[in-house]
Amino acid sequence: MPSNTHQMEEFLYSNFDSARNERKFYITHLEHNSILDIIRMHPAAFSEIFEQRSINNIYFDTASKHNYLDNVNGLSRRIKIRVRWYGDLFGRIEKPMLEFKIKDNTYNTKIAFPLNPFTLNGHLSLEYLQNILQLSDVPEFIRVQMRGFQFGLLNRYNRRYFLSMDRNFRITTDINLEAFRLHPSNNSFLHHNIERDATILELKYEKSQNEFVDQITRFFPFRMTRSSKYVAGIDAVGF
Repeated sequence: MPSNTHQMEEFLYSNFDSARNERKFYITHLEHNSILDIIRMHPAAFSEIFEQRSINNIYFDTASKHNYLDNVNGLSRRIKIRVRWYGDLFGRIEKPMLEFKIKDNTYNTKIAFPLNPFTLNGHLSLEYLQNILQLSDVPEFIRVQMRGFQFGLLNRYNRRYFLSMDRNFRITTDINLEAFRLHPSNNSFLHHNIERDATILELKYEKSQNEFVDQITRFFPFRMTRSSKYVAGIDAVGF
């Protein structure tokens, strides 16, 4: 069983079989509706799937912001740890998930565990959420390791989903990126930042489609960029 953070990372990377490729585009020179038009007119015939929904994340990190710094420094292998849920930001959260997003160069995968419901309000504390983690049906070694992590950031954004006609490529667009600084004790959620002029477009596909991805991206009038909503949120609201 893993007994420290390094060993936990090794365990997570050993479950990397389902990894897919991901390309990101941070777009500020086009309005979101114009970007949606580009997606809908793409020769790959993307159509919208699911309903637009809000995504909320509470990120965890070490006291020295190990995960943040790995992203800033562009390490090829890095991990983000978060509690994710959909819908309203505040109130009773019925189906939160503990997620580990694992990256190796351009490949990504996620390992997720369901958590017990909890309530997010002005009394949210690290101790409270750590108790939720410890009482949830999560592997014991994960619960042990999570005791060593602190709050990193709370963020929220609105996401739309598109799928190509051949079902080989998926696009998501994220707008209204909002970030909140989190303190270990009670949180009023007053120290926050919202970015309304940017769209983050992500193109996701399986390894088997690598040779065809340029046929998709050559119709995009924007450049691929490095983009981490966790890093951007920390930079906006501070540690």
